[in-house]
Amino acid sequence: MSFPTQEMSDARQAIKIARETKAELYAPLTLAKAEEKLAIAQQNVETGFFSIAHHQAISAKEQAVIAYEMAITIERAIQTWQTLSNLGYPNVQLSSLIEQATHAASQDNIEETLFLADHAYQQANILLNQVYLSKAKILLDKAQIQASRFNSSQQLILKAALAAYYYNEGQKSYQLIKQLISSL
Repeated sequence: MSFPTQEMSDARQAIKIARETKAELYAPLTLAKAEEKLAIAQQNVETGFFSIAHHQAISAKEQAVIAYEMAITIERAIQTWQTLSNLGYPNVQLSSLIEQATHAASQDNIEETLFLADHAYQQANILLNQVYLSKAKILLDKAQIQASRFNSSQQLILKAALAAYYYNEGQKSYQLIKQLISSL
């Protein structure tokens, strides 16, 4: 077998990307496994065992991708929870789910990490949509009182905001109605 140039490069790149997504914070054991496998691959390259190096480099990349997925999933849940908190709606249950996911990741429990973090993200999105819908409803009610004075483009924005509200698209409805209110 020839020198595993591409496999080594892929593994290095995957580890780099995992580090950039905070994998060393959220999935330290998984990232460490990837780095260890890459180091073993490098040792095997230096001693001429290209076949072993090839397999270790592929395994290193796979571990780095898992670390990346764990970090991204946790970070996504945290960001959505923080958005809720910033809007004045912190949620203890979501915080607990995120803590459990982070703990599972620190123990290299991949499936539990991904399940808990994704569940936290999904729940946070549902709550976030409800928050935006309630904020949009208040502004929509105010705007509808003044609707007779709106020009045609303002009428279109109001209709789009109402449609988004009725289709349960909280953030879209809120952003549209905020845009309308700011144009008045």
